[in-house]
Amino acid sequence: MTIRLLFRYLILVAPLVAAPVLAQPTEPPPASAQIPVGQQTRTLLEIQRNGSQAGAALPLGGEQAAIGYERYMRSFRYELPEFFTSQATGSPLRGGAGSGTPAVPNGQ
Repeated sequence: MTIRLLFRYLILVAPLVAAPVLAQPTEPPPASAQIPVGQQTRTLLEIQRNGSQAGAALPLGGEQAAIGYERYMRSFRYELPEFFTSQATGSPLRGGAGSGTPAVPNGQ
């Protein structure tokens, strides 16, 4: 038997062998082990808020810091309009966020 033929045989037989094992019903955890809805999220947010598992702060080096600061300063060049005529959709087809084409401020 060649390796190719053996491989084909294994591909055909593997699902048949695994099917009874995968079809076994699984029991839900006991009610006492279930966590109330939202508790995990609150716990993760508390960890983030208090910084108990935060890593060490890593400073930006020369060129990266300069590029970041330049971008920050460019953000002050234009006033924020009170209203926008379109809504950012995230779609490059509609001129939303991520398309490289900003939404048009009202009146311009």
